[in-house]
Amino acid sequence: MKTQEKKIIRTVLGDISSEDLGFTLPHEHLLLDFSFMFKPSQDKEESNKSYVEVSEDMQLLAWIMYDPFRNRDNLITIDEDIAISELNLYKRVGGISLVDTTSIGLGRDPLALARISRATGINVIMGSGYYVDVLHPSGMNSMTEDQITDEIIADIEVGVKDTGVRSGVIGEIGCSWPLTVNEFRQACLYLFIQVVINQHQWKFLILFKNTVGIWNGWLYVTWIEQLAILKFY
Repeated sequence: MKTQEKKIIRTVLGDISSEDLGFTLPHEHLLLDFSFMFKPSQDKEESNKSYVEVSEDMQLLAWIMYDPFRNRDNLITIDEDIAISELNLYKRVGGISLVDTTSIGLGRDPLALARISRATGINVIMGSGYYVDVLHPSGMNSMTEDQITDEIIADIEVGVKDTGVRSGVIGEIGCSWPLTVNEFRQACLYLFIQVVINQHQWKFLILFKNTVGIWNGWLYVTWIEQLAILKFY
């Protein structure tokens, strides 16, 4: 009788059996700095609302919900205590694990994720890789494919820099429209990294961000380009 292969999930506190994963949210951001998308209101009478803290004021919430990018405070969630409180609510209704897809450039904080996981008992699986081009580091253009590959594999095998906290998924990979040179290069690289990781008999999920919008009068979706890359590989 063939022995069933034991599957391992890599969390910020170490590896666990897939049997212990339980109910899992596959795409969350416990801590996030999305302020690069901030676009203050151009209406002089409402411009002050763009800089006030989010509160339970229903009129303010309605105003933010109409366009979430015009209030700066709404785009930043970096309070660990709030994250712990909200995660405990998730735990009360049966939540056991979640995937935090905050990648490089969005405020990824490995040590904070470890503290939150330890405080709540929730399994947190951390992302890796880079987000959209506008958030890439200044030296990204000069980074070689080998350097990017080595960085992501190190995040998975050893841990992010000197934190010892390891990633368990690749992504969330940012994709603009059309894909920039670096975004296209990354998308191909992460699939190559998956091949390298498979040589160790590991399997890692790759998460891509899809963008939908209007460009020059055309409806665009970045998953069309992503599918082309996947087909190539």
